[in-house]
Amino acid sequence: MPSIQRRPQVATADASLRPPTLAEVTDHLDTAPWIANIGDVVGQLQAAGNLVLVCTVTWRFAAEHLRRLHGFDAVSGTVMGTRKGVLTGAVVRHFDREDKIGFVGEHCARCGLDLHNVVAVGDARSDLPLFAVAGRAVALNATPHARAAADAVIDTGDLSDLLPVLQRADAGAPRPPHRTCYGVPDREHIKGAWMADSTFTFRVDEELKAAFADIAAAQEHTAAQLLRVLMRNTVQQWHESQEHGAWIHSEVKHALQEAADPTIERIPHDRVLSSWRQQRAELERRAAGRSA
Repeated sequence: MPSIQRRPQVATADASLRPPTLAEVTDHLDTAPWIANIGDVVGQLQAAGNLVLVCTVTWRFAAEHLRRLHGFDAVSGTVMGTRKGVLTGAVVRHFDREDKIGFVGEHCARCGLDLHNVVAVGDARSDLPLFAVAGRAVALNATPHARAAADAVIDTGDLSDLLPVLQRADAGAPRPPHRTCYGVPDREHIKGAWMADSTFTFRVDEELKAAFADIAAAQEHTAAQLLRVLMRNTVQQWHESQEHGAWIHSEVKHALQEAADPTIERIPHDRVLSSWRQQRAELERRAAGRSA
């Protein structure tokens, strides 16, 4: 093993290690590879009377910068502390994926709407809770989990390609009395058209049906909407179990191959046990020295 040389301590501070200022970070965001035509799409949606939100779990200062650049109506995000314009790195307020529902719901309530009027556009696992309660869900340049939970899946480098999909969403559902809230994704990156609705018909006990409807109403859903949530969760859990099973199979296969490989050095149990005993003795010696 190569030796590690420790750097000598110096009196002068390394400027590259100091915390960045908020201005420096926003300057860097200006050069980031954002998806094209964000401002144009936001403007068109707002001109049609819609509320456009950035609903993200990432840093709030980044979302606020996007709002200033492109005119979003409101943004969310995790808040980092600042001191005299310098980011401290300390989290002042967390914002997790479950908080997205409350954030969007609050703004919808101000418009006289509910979450069923929302078209949620997202790209990652953190969007799944909002996907489950929104009227429609669009996966934009998304991960497999987000794609599996969405009503539509699109891939593009130009956000204006999203507009036809949103228009089909409006055409395929009853129009709200006022305006629709569009949750625009918090990251860049659109294949496919709006997925067609399918109808399931099955028999169920009347008492079970009534109990299920009551549970759905308590969660501000219809029975059909709660069924869709359960279906999405079931599909997601099945995919996750399949991925985990494939990983376990790969690990076992790799272990068996190593066990059968004569070129791999086998470490005797006695040597391993002796090594651990030496390490334990050293740790106990250090602990005794500190307590003394």
